[in-house]
Amino acid sequence: MRRYVSVSIKESGGPKTIASNMKMTINQKCMPFVTGMNRAEFFIKEHHKIYRKERMMSIIKYVETTNRLRFLEPTLQTRVNRLEKLCRSCPQSTERYYFEPALVALLAGSAWSNDIQAITEVKVKRLNGDGNMNDGRLDLLMISGGQQVALEAKIVWDWVLIPEHMEDMLKTACAEAASIQGDIAEIRMGIVFFVPWWNDEKQRGDLSDSVIQNLSKVTADLKAYCWNHELSYPGAILLGKLAGNI
Repeated sequence: MRRYVSVSIKESGGPKTIASNMKMTINQKCMPFVTGMNRAEFFIKEHHKIYRKERMMSIIKYVETTNRLRFLEPTLQTRVNRLEKLCRSCPQSTERYYFEPALVALLAGSAWSNDIQAITEVKVKRLNGDGNMNDGRLDLLMISGGQQVALEAKIVWDWVLIPEHMEDMLKTACAEAASIQGDIAEIRMGIVFFVPWWNDEKQRGDLSDSVIQNLSKVTADLKAYCWNHELSYPGAILLGKLAGNI
């Protein structure tokens, strides 16, 4: 498992990037490092301790993949950087919030920027539960050299991230990807977008940190997110699971 982490903290003297006291290089360009057992998650938890203690405004960027999905790392890093810009230019509010098609399109655009072809809403045939074939649509097809990836997406809006719920949604998305007939892609996976939704600032203050902490408990083949403490709705989390790993 490989992880990329960037944490930027804003203090009175202006923004800067920290690496805590853990002897690892971390900067705003998400410099890569290979970690051992849960070291990146430990860093995130330590960062949250710093944030709660000092009340600094900060931005976390995080990308994690298994070896099989390593070719998607540049795409995921691009998506994380663009998500930060999206959250600033078109922030969520009580009147508008992010839908699945917009977040899939952001992933597709990030793929194209990294020389991966990406097509949304691809016509497919599905095998349903009673053994019949139905027409359907694949949320996203990505083509990278000789590798093709078929992705089915789901979205969750909630004020708290429940690991068991996220894993159930991943299983549902994986099952849909596996039901597609033909040789459209050798890699099939389900993805889930978690979008935080709070009723008021108090609920945000009480629950925001728990979202990232609970994320470390989710079993997934990829995780990617930008989490901006400056914003009332700080970002969106992308989780992915290979269909063969459910």
